[in-house]
Parts: sequence; C-alpha cells; structure tokens
Amino acid sequence: MPSANMLADKYDEALEGFEGAEKKMEIDFVPITGEDPETLPVDGGMRQYRREFWSDVVALLNGTILLHDPQERFDAYLISESSLFVYNDRVIILTCGTTLLLKTLPTMIQAAKDIGLEVSWFQYSRKNFLFPEKQQFPHTSFDHEVDFLHKIFPQGRPFVMGPMTSDHWYLFVADFIRRESVNGNRKIVDKDQMLNVYMYDIDPTVAQLFMRADSLILPSIFRDGEGEVDAADADAGKDSNANANTTDFCASTEEATQRAGIDKLMPDGA
Repeated sequence: MPSANMLADKYDEALEGFEGAEKKMEIDFVPITGEDPETLPVDGGMRQYRREFWSDVVALLNGTILLHDPQERFDAYLISESSLFVYNDRVIILTCGTTLLLKTLPTMIQAAKDIGLEVSWFQYSRKNFLFPEKQQFPHTSFDHEVDFLHKIFPQGRPFVMGPMTSDHWYLFVADFIRRESVNGNRKIVDKDQMLNVYMYDIDPTVAQLFMRADSLILPSIFRDGEGEVDAADADAGKDSNANANTTDFCASTEEATQRAGIDKLMPDGA
C-alpha cells in the first residue's frame, strides 16, 4: 500500500501548473415560436436530454460526468473538471484546467434547435489564465476565443474588465432578448443579478468549510516545514474528516456561505 507521502507527492505533481481559473458559459433559450419560456414544463426544454446526451457533450471538452443529482427545477451534474447545470430554458457549465469548453457550444445549440428552442442570451467569461501556454485552441488566447464565438454569434461583444497588467476578467456576450413589444412598449424587465466570488490562498480553516479535508486528499494542508506529511496532523485530518458532518465541514452550500461570511456581500433583497 502506498505511503501518505507517496500519495501526497503524486497529488502535488498533478497540481503543479494546474489551471484553477474556471471557464464559465451560460446559454439561455426561448421557444422559436416566440412563446414565453416560462410556459415550458419544468422537466421539458433542455431537460428532455438525459445523462447519455450530456455525457457526450462533456466528452467534447475532454471531461467526464461523475455524478448526476436531479433537482426539482434543474439537473446538476458533477463533472471531472467542475459542474454542469441544466434547466428547461438554460444551460450553465463551468470547467477548469485545459478543458475545451467552447467546443461544446455548437452541439448544444443544435440540440436546442431540434426541440424548438433558440438562443436568447449567451455569456462566456473567465479570468486571465495562470498558465496560458498550456491551453488548447480555441482557448489559446482571448482573441482566439472571440474569433471562434464570432463565427457563431457575429453580433456578440467582447469585454475586458480590470488591469491587463494584473488579474482581469474576460467576457463575451451575445444578447438576443426581445425587450420591447411591437408598439415599442417595454415588456421585459431584466431581473437577473450575478455575483462571482473567487478566493485564492485562503486559510485552510476556511477551506475546510467547503470540503472534506484529508491528509491524502489535501496533503499541502498537512505538510511540515521540510515538505513531509506530519503524522499527527495527518491523523488530525482523518479525525476531522470523520467528524466533518458535525464540525468543520458544512452540510450545505448555504451553511458554508453563511459561516464564511460570503452572504454579507450581497444581502437578501439587494
């Protein structure tokens, strides 16, 4: 059986140069007939497609579905590089590493068309990469991503937020929402608000709120000054993991958000 230090070394080797910044894509759909998307059955629209279809989609980005967790209003998929959420009228997918997220877009648009839906709003965004040289086309640069997306959405608009000499955010938006009626009266009010929180180099105590820490899974937390896994800390990590449901580990994202103080960034009703 491999030792804790051997597993820790393998883990650190896998993480070396790993691109943690997530690529995020959201596609909102409406019926081609012009009907309100709220008329779609909660289990209809894009939710008509089952796990087999989404497995093929995720394979296009070089990922794999690990878990399917159906909810009342959406299907949640844990994938090897992050998450996929499928609603009846939208698809949200996040991936990290060197995944080819944009390569999934044509397949999803065609699948929507096949069931009478069309794109009403599209967004792709990401932080600047830590290791851009490791990415593959079309993610080799934001210019390449924009060129790729303009072939699908010629009227889409790219944006860059933040200083180019430091952390910054890339965004591409294609907006087809019909906001006015035939006589010019506004009929749709935008209600969506989006808050993205990205945390770097956070304290292990805070990180524990979001994951089940174990010395073999998160060896960097338990390393001593010489780079070895401290046995006492490793045992403590195992004990902590065993009692995670009642101590450090949060049972829900809502609890973790509250205990970490993130909920105060955007209070209810703001």
